[in-house]
Amino acid sequence: MTKLIAIDPGHGSDTYPPNKGVPGMAEHSFNAAVAHYVKPLLESSGFQTMYTQTPNASERPLRQRTEDANHRRADLFCSIHADANANSSVRGHWAFYWHTSELGKRLADVWSHYLSRETGTHHRGNVGSKPNHWTNFHVLRETRMPAVLMEHGFMTNPQDLARLKSDPFRRQSAVALAKAICDFYGVPYKGEEGKRYMEVQSRVLRKKFEEVINDGANRGLIGKSIPDQYEEGKLPVDDAIAAVAAIVTAKPGSTIPHAHKSAVKKAVASGVTNGERMNEPATRAQVMTFLDRTGQL
Repeated sequence: MTKLIAIDPGHGSDTYPPNKGVPGMAEHSFNAAVAHYVKPLLESSGFQTMYTQTPNASERPLRQRTEDANHRRADLFCSIHADANANSSVRGHWAFYWHTSELGKRLADVWSHYLSRETGTHHRGNVGSKPNHWTNFHVLRETRMPAVLMEHGFMTNPQDLARLKSDPFRRQSAVALAKAICDFYGVPYKGEEGKRYMEVQSRVLRKKFEEVINDGANRGLIGKSIPDQYEEGKLPVDDAIAAVAAIVTAKPGSTIPHAHKSAVKKAVASGVTNGERMNEPATRAQVMTFLDRTGQL
């Protein structure tokens, strides 16, 4: 049976500022790039993949991300991150796994081996996450499959930061992760062989597709790199499908409970909301905006 790998690009494009980054680099920019690069590498080697959240888009709540992976019965959960520390001399990569998961520990160790081999970066050692400890990470505690949270380096260390901002390092990190997963399952790594890109033959449908993804990118529903990749002929088919799905599911629809439809209709008409994502939690920033639009601030 084909294995399903859950790719979790840590945080979202709306998390820096105020945190999850340093001057000169938002953490998510690194996480999203590695997630984007590793997906086709895994698929070419015979794996199925899923994003827990769209790269370069607003952050989804942790609970939704782990529930999605659990619901789809993913076989592995890989959370991609870059680290930070008050001490700027702290550097190197390390990984976290749930302390009772032998398979999680094995994946963390295999990943560390390949990242060191591909990039030459310092390995700090891997850590078993535990309850009532600072390592009690949601994505490791609440997932039902082997899960690893991977910290590729410290944004607060000048040498590590230079690497994290480098596109070659991001690509090498993706290769290391893909090779680690292939090694974990004992399958050959095939690189980008067999990769399929999105190509719409019909002129009418092509124009419509371009309108949809450009509109989705402008509204922040998908990453702004998606239209550029398509224009360059480098948008993988699966990424195109995921982008359209993200746009379609964000539209106002009939899934709003009947008891709330009247209020939603009034809110849309008065400009409080555009009617999208009605069944998703609101961020603090969105709540402040709603209050401002209704004259409560």
